[in-house]
Amino acid sequence: MYKKHLVGQVCETLLCEWLTRRGYYVFLPRMLSGPADVVAIKDDGTILLLDSKREAERTNPNRSKPCRIYRKRSDVQKKLGVRMAYVNPDTREIHVLPALDVV
Repeated sequence: MYKKHLVGQVCETLLCEWLTRRGYYVFLPRMLSGPADVVAIKDDGTILLLDSKREAERTNPNRSKPCRIYRKRSDVQKKLGVRMAYVNPDTREIHVLPALDVV
């Protein structure tokens, strides 16, 4: 397994743990590629479709600190309401965009 794939699996696992701790039932699609990496459902009927991405930053000489590299959602992801979940495997921080109303 390539190191990139391994880190991607770690990020996906951290996202699943994060969602589980917030009261979601977490499901992983059986397809290897698709518009969402994780499906999460809460008792109140809330359904989240998430695409897990490793947090990456870009250094801009005009700014004092690095800024997040944002990935574009595909047309299918936009249509389905898939959110991007940026996961930092070192700090275990997770940022979901568009942001969740209540976590």
